[in-house]
Amino acid sequence: MIPPTLPSAEYGLYIPEDRAIDARLFTNRKALVGHCKTLLPDKPTIAEVGVFSGFFSKFLLSTFQPHKLHLIDTFAASDHVTGLFVAANHLSFIKAKFAENPEVSIHQGMSWEKLSELGDNSCDFIYIDADHGYESVKKDIASAYHKIKSGGIIQFNDYTNYGSFEKGPYGVLDAVNEFIESHTVHLVGFSLERSGYHDLAVRVIKPLVPTVPGPGPTVPGPGPTVPGLVLVTPCSRPENLEQIKASIDFSRIDKWYIIYDTRHFEFEKHYEGYPQIIELECKDVGVVGHQIRNMALGLLEAECSNGLVYFLDDDNTIHPNFWKIAERFKEGELYTFDMAYSNGMVRKGDNPTVANIDTAQYVFSMNLINTLRFDVSNYSSDGIFINSLWNANKDKWTYIPEVSATYNKLRPC
Repeated sequence: MIPPTLPSAEYGLYIPEDRAIDARLFTNRKALVGHCKTLLPDKPTIAEVGVFSGFFSKFLLSTFQPHKLHLIDTFAASDHVTGLFVAANHLSFIKAKFAENPEVSIHQGMSWEKLSELGDNSCDFIYIDADHGYESVKKDIASAYHKIKSGGIIQFNDYTNYGSFEKGPYGVLDAVNEFIESHTVHLVGFSLERSGYHDLAVRVIKPLVPTVPGPGPTVPGPGPTVPGLVLVTPCSRPENLEQIKASIDFSRIDKWYIIYDTRHFEFEKHYEGYPQIIELECKDVGVVGHQIRNMALGLLEAECSNGLVYFLDDDNTIHPNFWKIAERFKEGELYTFDMAYSNGMVRKGDNPTVANIDTAQYVFSMNLINTLRFDVSNYSSDGIFINSLWNANKDKWTYIPEVSATYNKLRPC
């Protein structure tokens, strides 16, 4: 358990700033759930851990309109507030309430045990609101982590260490903080509730899964959900690679090409044994990595002629919302989207012309480029490239009006 904060010590949850950049504050938990819906695919698979009367279950059902809603509870409680049910008919009450909803599955038993029976990486959203003791919450979180998809969201109810109604301690805050501080998550939002029964939601990004116990070569968990998506990073700042890697959902890409600009340093591989990470070197002359982008295009013409390509520069990370819009990508298409600056300003991707579009704002299909390449001597060649691609393929272009990229995220201010 996290030790109590000492007087004069640093207060607050520890989470890297770049994993909270898009977090938002809401006036209630329903508003937070509504925001989570906008970050997830349509018809998601969701689970509610701790159901009681099913009141909030109905809200989740109407909000998400899910493909599947798993309701998990012991169903052994009595409703002492409204008297709608007692322990003996708790389960039958819930079954009757959802009898007309075939997408609802009801699971009776200890929350972490029943949650563990769901398929690994099967849930897009999990709402945890079962027993609030520290050990119980830890078990629920441990089970939920295996069941949530990489890029999925877990929302925690009653994120506090004290129940003002019960006049007793809660273990939710400590258990959740420990989870956040030991896993790669992005803070989605926080909701204010009366008497301190707040909610917290996080997006979970899973690392590559070891093929054998202990350290060693790794492969992704579930297969790619974006058709043939390849990331390409021209790299002259290898010190940024770990932060970039932490932002990538490897279950949803094909490969990540890191091509080092080795004109000024020795070529050294950092991810030997990772089958999805391809490390190469380039000694060609060019500005801002354009020569490396050309090298990648030459390689990918043969390797993924119909795949999608996203240039992920070495001073940037994948924006959490990128995985949401990626659900819409199709091979053979061209996509542009919005980008946020560190000062909060937004550059829209609706005008793919030189000086109005950045490398971070587009994804394209390899089969659209033909002989198009970057001018390695021209700093503005990224804008020229996408403008030429857009002019030749306007019928294949889709503008997505959502912030799904950041500008030079890892560059010192």
